[in-house]
This record gives sequence, C-alpha cells and structure tokens, in this order.
Amino acid sequence: MRLRRRIWAAAVLAALLCAGPAAGASNPFLPGNAPAPRVVRNLSGVSVLAHWQRALQSRMTALMDISTPAAVGTLTLVAGIYGVVHALGPGHQKTLLAGLVLSQGATLGQAATAAFLTAALHAGSSIVLIGGTALALERASLTAFERGRELIQRGAALALVALALGMLVRRVREAAHRRRHRLEAGHDASTCPVCSRMERAREKGASPWGAVVAGGIVPCPGAALLLLLGISAGHLGLGVLAVLALSLGMGVTLFAVEMGAMGVRRGLIPLGKGDPRRGDRIRTVLEVGGSLLVLAFAVLLAF
Repeated sequence: MRLRRRIWAAAVLAALLCAGPAAGASNPFLPGNAPAPRVVRNLSGVSVLAHWQRALQSRMTALMDISTPAAVGTLTLVAGIYGVVHALGPGHQKTLLAGLVLSQGATLGQAATAAFLTAALHAGSSIVLIGGTALALERASLTAFERGRELIQRGAALALVALALGMLVRRVREAAHRRRHRLEAGHDASTCPVCSRMERAREKGASPWGAVVAGGIVPCPGAALLLLLGISAGHLGLGVLAVLALSLGMGVTLFAVEMGAMGVRRGLIPLGKGDPRRGDRIRTVLEVGGSLLVLAFAVLLAF
C-alpha cells in the first residue's frame, strides 16, 4: 500500500510539473491568442486547459456586467476555479516550489505559506503593473503590461539563477563531503568540524523565501486579464475581487504540487534506513536533483 502511494505521489507530481518547462506555450491572454516568444507546440493538455480558461473567462465577463450580490458571489467562485485551472497550465512556479521541497524538505505550514505567498505575489504584482501602466499611459494596456512583465521576469530570473546556483553548489559540496567521509575508515562525524558546520546549517535551514519571492514576483497574465475585464465593465472593485479569488485558486494548485513533492521525498527517504550508502545516495539525489530543478526553472525563466 505504501509503495502504491509513493508511485501515485510521483505520478501526480510529474503530471503537474510537465507543463512547467512549457512556459512559452501559446498565450491565451494576448490579443488574437498570439504566441509568446518561446513557443511549444503539440501540447494537447495545454490546449484543453486554454479552452477551459476561455470558457471561465466568458462566464466572468458576463457576471461583471450584472454586479448583483448573487452575481458577485458567483464571480468569486468562478474566479477561484479559474485560478485552480490557470495554475495547472505552463509556468506559475510549480517547478520552483517542487524543487525547493525536494531539495530542502518542508513542513505543512511552510509549504502552505510558500504556495499562497507565491500566488499572492504572482497576482498582486499584476495589479501593481497594470496600475502603473495606467497612470503612465492614462489608460490600461495589456500590451504595455506584457512589456513590463518581460522586464520584471528577466530581473527576477537573474536573481533566481544566482540563488539556485548557490543552493546547487552547497548541496554538491555537502554530498561530496559525505561521500569522502563514508569512504574513510573510522570517521567520526561528531569530531569533524566540516560535518558539524554542515549539521548546524541544516538545523538552521537555508531560507527558501528569497527564491519564493523572486519566482512569485513575476506578474500573472491571467490576473491582468481579470483586472482589465473589470475596468472595461466599469467595475474596478470586481476586477480586484476576481484577482484575489484567482490568487487563492492558484495557491491551491501550487500547494497540491508541493504536497506531491513532499510525498515523493517522504516515500524515498525511508528506503535508505539500515543501509547508510543507499540512504546517502537517496539524500544526494533529492537534494542535488531538487536544486537542479530550481536552476532549470530559473534558466527557462531568463531565456
């Protein structure tokens, strides 16, 4: 039963992450459904998600024109569902969060905080960018938003590359040191200053929040679209409300991805009990592999 759960956790995680590298898939939020600079074709799953998003978008547009209490409640619910579906598509920091959890581990509270903070930054930065472009141009423009988003994405990606490289170098050094001592006869980790320093650093925990903020601050086109829908309908407040509900929905999906990564990590670590060599290899694969996932996400975000 436990093995089956581990397999399911790995399969769910892989399915949720498969769209992550396809960050350049056709963008359903640009006029005429124009392709983004990085095009990934023949992704049937992404096409289905885009179809669902357009259907939900049409429903929200109609609800914004009504603006009765019942319509506002329905709009909030639909926007939340839209956020769940939207975050299943390409991007949205799923690979980043999964890599952090695999590499460093996380408690349930830490995973929830990272997921909903990422979603809040992802949507909130869109409100700030749309507001800034509206003040500068005296009108809200999706084209101006996309240009500003590209600049923010490049800056955030460079910061994230630096953080990911630091994480990867640290994990590789730790793995190399553990291996060297494992090959030495009579090694006592309690008297080794390097092992002691590594253990203190591990107990303190390398903070993932810099990477979470750098990844989450990239504005979300879906949030910008909802805000623009509200502005065009003459109901800015409804647009902001829809963005908040969208953020909660995205947080749910991101948290599910983290739970999948936690399941994989917790399923693999016990396999090394009773065999120090195998346990060390599993630990190395998780920590170095998770760091590589974060670095891959950062590089894709940059280019």
